[in-house]
Amino acid sequence: KGFAFKVLPPKEVVSVLGMMGVHPSPALENIDRPTSENTMAFFHALSEFAYDMEAQQVKALMPGCIHHPEIYDEAMDVLTVFKLARQLAMINLVDDFNFKDFWEPVPKRFRAILSGMINFCRYKEGKTVLITGMKDDVQKLDAARLEFLDKLRQVDEQLEAAQHRHNAELQDMWNAENEAAEARTAVDKLARQRHSADRVVEDAEKKLAVATERTEQGEQRVELLREQVASLQGQISESPEGLEKEIEELKSGVRQQKAVLEEKASQRRAHSQRDQVLSKLANNLESYKEDLNRVKQAAAAAEAARRRTSSGREELVSLRHALEARRQDETDLEQSLKSISSDT
Repeated sequence: KGFAFKVLPPKEVVSVLGMMGVHPSPALENIDRPTSENTMAFFHALSEFAYDMEAQQVKALMPGCIHHPEIYDEAMDVLTVFKLARQLAMINLVDDFNFKDFWEPVPKRFRAILSGMINFCRYKEGKTVLITGMKDDVQKLDAARLEFLDKLRQVDEQLEAAQHRHNAELQDMWNAENEAAEARTAVDKLARQRHSADRVVEDAEKKLAVATERTEQGEQRVELLREQVASLQGQISESPEGLEKEIEELKSGVRQQKAVLEEKASQRRAHSQRDQVLSKLANNLESYKEDLNRVKQAAAAAEAARRRTSSGREELVSLRHALEARRQDETDLEQSLKSISSDT
C-alpha cells in the first residue's frame, strides 16, 4: 500500500528518535526487528513531541468515572499512548492503525508509520515558528489597536468637551446678540429722542433770541420811560392829570416787562431740562458702547471655539481611518491563521 508521505530510511528514523531522547536508545535492529516494548517507547516519544504535552497530563485530564483506577493504571498508560499515536496516524492518512501495530509490529509498516509521524513533527515545528511570528504580529497589532482606541476615546472626550464649550459659547453669543439687538433698539430710540431734543433746543434757542431781542427793546423802553419820568416830575405841579395818565402807562409797561421776565425764566428752566436729558443720553450711549464691545468679544470666542471643534473633528476622522486600516490588517492576519490552521 502507498502512503501520502515519504518513507524515511531506517538510519534517519533512528537519528531522529535519538535526538528526541528516546529511552532506551534506538538502534537499526529496533526498526528492522521491532518489539512491543520498542513500539511503545517510540510511539510514546513521538506523541508527546507532536502534542507538546506528556501522556501523564492527558491521562490526568480523563474524567474519573472508573472505579479503582489504580488497577487499570498500566492499561490506561497504554491506552493513552495508543489514542495519541492513532490520531497522528490518521493525520497522515493511515486509517487502519490498531493495537496490532503495538503488539505485533510489521517492520516495513512500522517504519512507514514512524516516517509519517516524524514528517508531521517536522511540519509542525516549521509551522509553529511561522505561527508564533504571526501571533506576535497579531499581538502587536492588537496593542496598536488598543492604543488607537484609547486615543480615539480621548479625542471623543475632547470633542464632547469642546462641543459643550461650543454650546455654552453659542448660548452666551445668543444672549449677547439679543443684548446687542436690544442695545441697538435703545440707541435708535435715544437717537430719535436726541433728534427731537435737538429740534426742541433749536426752537428754544430761537425763542431765546426773540426774547433777548424783546428784553433789549424793553430795557430801551425802560430807559425811555425813566427819562420820561424825570421830565414829567418837573411837570407834576403844572399838569397832575396828565401825569397820572403817564403813571398808568408806566405801570402797564412794567407789567409787560414782568411778563417778559417770566417768559425768560421759563426758557431758562427749559434749557436746564434739555441739558439733563442730553447728559442722560450721553451716559446711555457709553453703556451701550461697552455692551457692544462685550458682544464683539463673545463673537471672537465663538469663532475660536468653532475652529477648535473643526480641528478636533478632522483629527477624529484621521484616527478613525487609521483604526479601520488596523482592523483590516487584523482581519487579513486572522484569515491567514485560519488558512494555516486548515492546512495543518
